[in-house]
Amino acid sequence: MKSIDVDREVRRLSRLAVSELRGEFERVWGEPTDSNNRPYLIKRIAWRKQAAAHGGLSEAAREMARELARDADLRVRSPKSVHAAYARVESEDDSSSKEMPRAGSRLIRMYRGRRIEVDVLERGFVWDGREFASLTAVAHAVTGSIWNGRLFFGLTKRKAES
Repeated sequence: MKSIDVDREVRRLSRLAVSELRGEFERVWGEPTDSNNRPYLIKRIAWRKQAAAHGGLSEAAREMARELARDADLRVRSPKSVHAAYARVESEDDSSSKEMPRAGSRLIRMYRGRRIEVDVLERGFVWDGREFASLTAVAHAVTGSIWNGRLFFGLTKRKAES
């Protein structure tokens, strides 16, 4: 059984660039990684090399793991669909319970020295002669980045940091 000095291996890996660590990860695991997290890559590589040097799991342990896997939900992170749904609900900021300005109103905000005037329609908004479905779309057009429209135009306040 070939031994491995884990401390020395971790020191060696710590001197590598992330791109080199990704290559080493692919070599020892047999598959690429999307991770750029240095500590994660170093630990996973060292762990795999240590397991290889000591023979890994016995066949009995592998069979037990297979049995457990059949009965277990192995997901450790919720699916992307749940994250997306959460983000949508969070971004709504309870806007369904908050009234929008009435049609015919005008929202005015100064942004980087420019006066931004938005007319409120029955269904949508007009800014700079263009029609938008939401205040968020207007805020994105104005700033070039993603903003909560109600927050950008001061219709709601930012939640207190916890």
